[in-house]
Amino acid sequence: MDLTQITQVDNALLQACLEGSVEALSHAVQHGAVATRARDPMGATCLHMAAMGGHLDVAAWCVEQGVSPKAGDAQGVLPLHACCFNGHLAVAGWLVDGPLGEPGAGGAKEAKEARRARR
Repeated sequence: MDLTQITQVDNALLQACLEGSVEALSHAVQHGAVATRARDPMGATCLHMAAMGGHLDVAAWCVEQGVSPKAGDAQGVLPLHACCFNGHLAVAGWLVDGPLGEPGAGGAKEAKEARRARR
């Protein structure tokens, strides 16, 4: 993947994930952004961005869209590293208990509750 070819809608999706803006995220997707395609120039995914911002509901959406929690950026940084580095331990716990743990492990309930609370 050529990381220099980032579309405007993908960039908007990445920014929405970083900010935790569900409205902007929805707008970007409606205009063609694809969660599994979007990466910043350093290779960070939208899950990295949600993790950096500490947005559990958006992180859960990214995983539901198929973004791998095991995908590293250009330097090998995982979304788990990003949330820990930024002090977002709730997101880190969710990643470890859910997507990074065994299939069907915990974390899904907390993510759904976080999404409901934002509506």
